[in-house]
Amino acid sequence: MHLAQAREDLEETNRGLIALYTELQEARQAEARLAAVVPSSDDAIISMTPDGAIRTLNPGATRMLGHREADLIGRQVHMVMPPSSQHMFDKSIERIRWGDHPLPYDTQWSRSDGSLIDVAINVFALQDISGELIGFSAVARDITIQVVAQRQLERLARFDTLTGLVNRAEIIARLKAALEDLRHPGPHLGVLFCDVDHFKDVNDTWGHSAGDLVLTTLADRVRECVRANDTVGRMGGDEMLVLLPGLHSLDEAAQIAEKIRCRAAEPICNGEQVFHTTLSIGATLAVPGESASTMTARADIAMYEAKRAGRNTVTQIAAGGSMA
Repeated sequence: MHLAQAREDLEETNRGLIALYTELQEARQAEARLAAVVPSSDDAIISMTPDGAIRTLNPGATRMLGHREADLIGRQVHMVMPPSSQHMFDKSIERIRWGDHPLPYDTQWSRSDGSLIDVAINVFALQDISGELIGFSAVARDITIQVVAQRQLERLARFDTLTGLVNRAEIIARLKAALEDLRHPGPHLGVLFCDVDHFKDVNDTWGHSAGDLVLTTLADRVRECVRANDTVGRMGGDEMLVLLPGLHSLDEAAQIAEKIRCRAAEPICNGEQVFHTTLSIGATLAVPGESASTMTARADIAMYEAKRAGRNTVTQIAAGGSMA
């Protein structure tokens, strides 16, 4: 009886030892896999002490940040972060200290040459076998390519690809926002509607590449003539809309329009080709509470009056619809 019990106890012990051995083997294998992955990872993997001093870093970190390992060991992890992103890291650390799990976040880190890279960050707690906090680790992935691509997509959604001006949707959105901000009494919002004279003749005679050159040149010239807080947008085809906030009179809008008209009339040279192009411009002021469509329609009417007046001219139209 005692022998049978002893055998059963021994078998139970053996099962426990086998299970423990299996766990240890699995842990060693996991550790070996981790040891293989960390050095070869393109991600930056940094461990640090509880006070934020860098303890270890993998080759991915030195490649990403451009520092030698010796330059970083023992230094505060903040040295790889611009001031604008340090608080986000500190917030993650604080959440860990309170027993929480910080969420991943996107930010920028600093390279050794002072340039910034866009990174996705994960911050983790480092604990000993008793569960005590002994430091932190951060894993940073370079997402610069993705961020640049996203910015390009956002730009394509807002800007005209040929001229670099804001596109129709964006200029109308800015006009609507400006109309909502108008207050009386106070400065006015001036609007200029510009159209290239005889643009079809340029395309028909010289081809669309010449037409593109004319449009891009005129777009640049219009931008040269306005102030930093003004907006020039391409409405489509050969039409441009200019928003002039902070004006005091319709005459002030007409003065800016006249400056644009004179600059646009200068010859455009392309090798042996010389293009003589002009703009017809309608000028008006916004009325508080009116819609963007009403505003642009009035400026458009003024522009067509400039066409009827012989082109290459500026026509003013007051808010009530009378020509000035």
